[in-house]
Amino acid sequence: MIRIPSFCIGKIIICSWLLFGVNTLSNAASLPVFEQVGTIIGPASSESTPFTIIESGSYLARITDLTFFPGSSFNTVALGISTSSFLLGSTFLVDPNTNDFASFIFSATPGKYFSSVLATCDGICSYGVNITAIPIPPAIGLFSLGLAGLVLISRRRQKSS
Repeated sequence: MIRIPSFCIGKIIICSWLLFGVNTLSNAASLPVFEQVGTIIGPASSESTPFTIIESGSYLARITDLTFFPGSSFNTVALGISTSSFLLGSTFLVDPNTNDFASFIFSATPGKYFSSVLATCDGICSYGVNITAIPIPPAIGLFSLGLAGLVLISRRRQKSS
């Protein structure tokens, strides 16, 4: 029969939580926080839509799903994220025909924010805005656990010397 020392059991429990628990949390955090779809008819349109962030962290804002109806095309698309008085970040998509969606990262605390889109289009076009939380990688937990282990080992060596 193999005996496992009691201090190892705690480490096994913590490691398994870090491997499985944190990974589950990071997958949940990558779900969209806010999604918006808009349609532009005519030469120019601007739209500001409120949304709420519940948790502090870093977020990725992207312009997505550019759709052109027959005979239509986007000229420009700009996206900005702001509070009621301060611009947190913005991006400008010069050539929407490339399908290279513009994005930027911003930091936010819980509260109300605004997604503002300004677009110019010849004809009828639609766009999407997607804001997702940037998850903390599970490796940070493992790194912290390894660092704590090194600190404990160095303290034990100092005490025994």
